[in-house]
Amino acid sequence: MEDVLYICKEIRETEELVKMIEKRIAQGLKTTEELPPGSSEYISAKADIVRYQENRATHIRFLKRMGKCPIPGCNKHLTLEEESDAESGMDEDCTPSVEKPEGASTLPATTEKMEIEFQIVPPKKAARWPRTAVAATPISVANRYGKLEDHPAPRETKEFPATINLKPRENYSVLLKEISEKFPGTTNKFLYGYINITATSDENRQQIIHLLTEKKEEFILLEATKDRPLKVVLKGLQSTTDTTAIVEDLRSKGFTINRISPMRNYKMRKPLDMFLIEAKKVGNYQNIYNVKEIGYVVVKIEPYRKKNKATICFNCSGFHHSARNCHQKPRCIKCNEEHPTRECKIIEKIENPVCINCGEKGHLAAWRGCKALPVIRKTSLRQPGKSFAQATSQGLRKDSPSTTHEKTGSSQEPLPAISDIKETLQALKELKEFLQEFPTLLEAAKKCKTARSREEKLLIVLEALTDK
Repeated sequence: MEDVLYICKEIRETEELVKMIEKRIAQGLKTTEELPPGSSEYISAKADIVRYQENRATHIRFLKRMGKCPIPGCNKHLTLEEESDAESGMDEDCTPSVEKPEGASTLPATTEKMEIEFQIVPPKKAARWPRTAVAATPISVANRYGKLEDHPAPRETKEFPATINLKPRENYSVLLKEISEKFPGTTNKFLYGYINITATSDENRQQIIHLLTEKKEEFILLEATKDRPLKVVLKGLQSTTDTTAIVEDLRSKGFTINRISPMRNYKMRKPLDMFLIEAKKVGNYQNIYNVKEIGYVVVKIEPYRKKNKATICFNCSGFHHSARNCHQKPRCIKCNEEHPTRECKIIEKIENPVCINCGEKGHLAAWRGCKALPVIRKTSLRQPGKSFAQATSQGLRKDSPSTTHEKTGSSQEPLPAISDIKETLQALKELKEFLQEFPTLLEAAKKCKTARSREEKLLIVLEALTDK
C-alpha cells in the first residue's frame, strides 16, 4: 500500500512541475514579443524557452513510463496535454517544425545529452526567473574626503605684464600728464620708490620708452613673465669648453640661446665645470631638459636654482634689476663717478673703500654684508593656526564649519605681538652685554643659591661689582 501511495505522490508532483514549466514558457513567449529581434535579451529569452521545453518533454516521458495512477478513481491528478498552448506557440527560430504522422504526440526536439536520468527539483529549490539588474541610485554622503582628485592641484603661477619703473624727479606730474594725453588708458602708481607705468599695448610701451629716452629720463624696464628667459645649468663639460660651440650645438637642436656664461666658485676663486644658459621661451623650449649630449659628450641640464638674495645691477649698483634692463645713469663702485665700473681708471686695490649705497667705509657696494642690501626673508612653510590636513585640502569639497567649533571657539592663545618680541630680544641683548662687562656676576649668581637672606644676596652682588 505504501508503494502505491508513493507512486501517486510522484505522479502528482511531476504533473505540478510540468504545469509550472508551461507557465514559464508562456511568460518567455510574452517577453520575446516585447523585445526587439536580434538583441541580446531576445536571444537569451529564446534560449530559456528551448531549455524549458526540453525539460517539459523529459517530465512528459517520465509520466508515460509511470503510467496512470494505481489508485482507482484518484482525483488528485491534473489533466495534461502532450502539446500545450505554450509549446505550440513556439517560434520557428526556437524549434524547427517537423512533419509528423497524424495522431503522433508533438514533442520538442531533444538532443542525446538531455536523455539522462531525470531528478525532480522541488519548486522551492528551482532557479528563479532572471531579473534585469537596475543601477542603484547613488547615495549622497557628507564625507569631505569623498571627492578626492586623482591628480594634484596645478600650481598657480601669477603672470606679470611688461611695465616701466620711472625714477621720479621734480615736477614729474607734468611728464605723467603728457604720457596720459598721448597714450590714453595708461596707469601709473608708486612702487618701491619708482613710478610704475603700465601701457595698454606693447606698441604704446615702446613709444613711451622712446619718449623717456628723448627726455633723458632714468627708468628701469620690467619684463613680462612670458618674455623672461629660461635659466638652466649645463653640467658634464669641462670649464675650458668653448661656449660658442655649445651655443651652435643647441641652436642646431632648435633652441634660441640669449646668453651663456661659465660659472665660478668665488670663495675658492676657481671655475666650475658648469655653464649658466639663458634660453628664449619660443617653440618647444621646455625640451632643453631632454638634451643628453652636446659635442658628442654626455651632459645633464638642470633648472637654475636662484639664491635667496637681492640682485645687484652692474650699471647703477641698484637692487632688484639687471644691467640689461637698466636705463639709469651708471655709477662706479670705486670712485662714485658717472661711468661703468669696468671703465674706471682705478686699477689697484683700494685700501679703505667707501660704499656708494650705505656710505660706510671698509667695503664696496657689491659686498653682501652691506646694510643697504635688501634682506629677502624666506617664506615659512608653516602657518600658525593651520593644520597639515588643511594645508593639503586642495581639491576637496569645502563643507561649512561645524557648529561645535563656533560655540567653543579656538583653544589656541593669541600669538604675542612682534613689538613685544623685539623688546624681549633687546632686553636679552642688553643683559648679555652687561654680563660681558661684569663677568664676576656669574660666579656671584652661583653663590646666591647658598645665601640665607636677601641682604646676604645683595652683599654678594655688590662685592662682585666692586671687584671688577
